[in-house]
Amino acid sequence: MAREPSAGRELARAGIARPEARVDLDTLEGPIQEAVDAIGLHFSGRARPVHRLDHHNFLSCTFDGVEVDGIDLVGCDFKDCLVERSRFANCAINSATHTSTVYAAVRFENCNFHNAAITENEYHDVTFEGCDLDNVLIKGCRLYDASFVDCRTTTHVFEANLFVRASFRSTEIELRTVISNFGLKRGQLLDCAIRNGRRGEDATMVDPDGLGKLAAAQGDDPLATLTMQYFIDGDLLGANESVDRAFDLRRWAAIARQPTSFAQMLELFVEFLVEAFEQDEVDMHKLLLLHDVTRQIVYDRSHSAIGHRYAVTFGGIHLALSRFVEEYLILLDTALTARPGSLWVIAEGPLSPQFFQDALDDFLRHSAVRIGEVRPYNSVLAELVELLPGGRLFALALILASFTRAELKAVHSSTFRVGQGASPAGGTEIVPAAAEPFEFFSLTTGLTDGERRAYEMRIKSLIPTTSIVVDLRLAVSTVLLSKVRKVIIGLAQEK
Repeated sequence: MAREPSAGRELARAGIARPEARVDLDTLEGPIQEAVDAIGLHFSGRARPVHRLDHHNFLSCTFDGVEVDGIDLVGCDFKDCLVERSRFANCAINSATHTSTVYAAVRFENCNFHNAAITENEYHDVTFEGCDLDNVLIKGCRLYDASFVDCRTTTHVFEANLFVRASFRSTEIELRTVISNFGLKRGQLLDCAIRNGRRGEDATMVDPDGLGKLAAAQGDDPLATLTMQYFIDGDLLGANESVDRAFDLRRWAAIARQPTSFAQMLELFVEFLVEAFEQDEVDMHKLLLLHDVTRQIVYDRSHSAIGHRYAVTFGGIHLALSRFVEEYLILLDTALTARPGSLWVIAEGPLSPQFFQDALDDFLRHSAVRIGEVRPYNSVLAELVELLPGGRLFALALILASFTRAELKAVHSSTFRVGQGASPAGGTEIVPAAAEPFEFFSLTTGLTDGERRAYEMRIKSLIPTTSIVVDLRLAVSTVLLSKVRKVIIGLAQEK
C-alpha cells in the first residue's frame, strides 16, 4: 500500500491536504487518507471499494477523468469541487450534500440520489441517465446542455434553477418544476409526463394542451406567468400584457420571503433574460424596463439590512443590463443622426385623423407623437405623419425597443453600410430600395396565421445614402404599443 510521507500524514490527520496533492486511484492500494475531510486533492483513475470514498467529505478537490462504478458515496459531501470528464455509475449518492461544485462532461448512470441536497452547482454537458431522483432537492443550480434520460422522480426535485438547452426524455416532472425554474421549454421534453403534485394518490396528470389555461390562471404571480409562457411558446416575444407586467420587478416583492434566496433567484432570472436576449427570444423593451427598475432600487437610500442586501444584488443586475442598454442608446443616437426628415407610420384604418387621435389618446398624451395628417397609401393602408419636435426620437426609441439582439445588430450594421447589397442577418431581409418620394419608417401590425395567434410587427426602413431597404419582421410585446394593438383587434373584429 502506498504511504504518504510523514508530513503529508500529519496534514491529513489535521484535515488539511497539501495544495493539489495528486491521487492516482489506479495505483493507490488503500484508503485515500485517514482524515474525514479531503481538501485540495486531485483525483484521477478508477475508484475501488478499498479506497473507502464513503468515509470522506471532499472540499476544493478536483476529479479529472475519474471512473466511479458501484461505489458507496452515501453521506459524502462535495463542496467547491471541480468534476470533469468523469463517470459515476451504479453509485449510492443519497443523503449527500453537493454545493458550489462545477461538473463538466460528466455522466451519472443508474445512481441513487435519494434524500440528497444539491445547491448552487454548475452543470456543463452533464447527463443523468436512469437515475433515482426521489426526494432530492436541486436548487439554485445552472444547468447548461444537461440531459435527464429515464430518470425517476416522486417529488418536486427542481427549484429556482436556470436551464439552458436542457433536455428531458422519459422523465416525469412536476408542474411546479415548470413554474419555479427558468429556461424550461415544452419542446425540450420528449415522452415526459407532467403531474400536478407529489407522485402518489393525490397527484393528477396535466394535459400539455391545457397548459395555456393554466398559465392564464396564474394571476399576478410574475414568476409563474413568465416561466409558463416561456415553457409554452419557447420565447417571450408574444403580445401578452400579463407578461409585460410581470417584468416589473416591483411586482416580485409579493413572493419575496428571505433576502438571500430572493436575491439568488433574481440573479438567475436576469441570467435567463440575458441568455434569452442573446438567442433572440426576448425583446429589448423588457431589458429596458428591468434596467429602469433596478436603477430605482439601487438609488433607494433605505438603511435596513434587507434594503442593503437587495441593493447590492440589484446593483450587480443593473450593471449586467447596462451593457445592453448602452448598445441600444448608441444605436438610437446613430439612427436619429442618420435619419433627418419626417417619420411616416403605416397603419390600418379610415382616412380620419380624429379616428386615430381618439383611438390612441392614452398613448399619444404621454408622448411627443401627434397625428399630423392622414392620407391614402394604397387600397388597404393609410399613412400617419408625426410632425412634433422630439416625436421622432420617441418613435425611434419605441421601434428599436421592440427589436431582438439580431435585429438591432442588423439595423446597426445597415446604418453604416456603404453601397448596395448585403447578406441576410438574423432573419432580416435587405433588398434594393424601390423608388420612394420620402424617407420613411413603415409600421404594420396584425394577427399572424397558424396555431400561435400573436401580433406580428413589420417595419420597413429606407437607409439614407445607401439606397437599400431594411425589411424587419418580428413579434412585438411592449406596453406602449398595447393601444395600437387594441385598435387593430377592433378593426379585425369589425371585418
